[in-house]
Amino acid sequence: MRKPKISPELRSAVRAHLMARAYAETMRERVNAIYLEILAEAPIYAERHEGRRGSSLDGRPILDPQKLYLASEEDMPLVEEAWAEADKRSRAAGIKPDDMPHSHCPALVAEALQIKTEWLVIEAGARMMGMEDPEEFNDRLLCLGLEKRKEFLDLLCGLIVNESGFCNPLTVSDARVAGVLPED
Repeated sequence: MRKPKISPELRSAVRAHLMARAYAETMRERVNAIYLEILAEAPIYAERHEGRRGSSLDGRPILDPQKLYLASEEDMPLVEEAWAEADKRSRAAGIKPDDMPHSHCPALVAEALQIKTEWLVIEAGARMMGMEDPEEFNDRLLCLGLEKRKEFLDLLCGLIVNESGFCNPLTVSDARVAGVLPED
């Protein structure tokens, strides 16, 4: 079997994905840092569950903002206060734009963008391999499980980043400023 010619669409999709992934990881770290400060100042505790299959945090303070759903019903007003405070602090720190709705989390918005770029990469890879319905292929790949989907995504990204002459999109502007790469 001969090696398929790498499409410009796949190269572009991988570059977009790498930037979106870096942005999502950075945004998650920044948002989590704000929540850690808030939860250290005013702890919220995980609800205690009866029986053997309770939360692993039963009765302990919640330190991960993605686990605030484990708070008891009585603590939901505290959770809402933490969300409001996080909104205020993230806007003050320049993490959350002024025009972003209060109900939106900048980390979740960035992670949603990352997922969209994952779809772009997988569908571009499917088109490059000559598949008739890349969207259906993406759906079938998802049905195989997240691990298989991630493996395929990693293979496609590896195909591009290991190409000779690959320019990391996260550092390409630095190379242009240094005069190593020409302007577009």
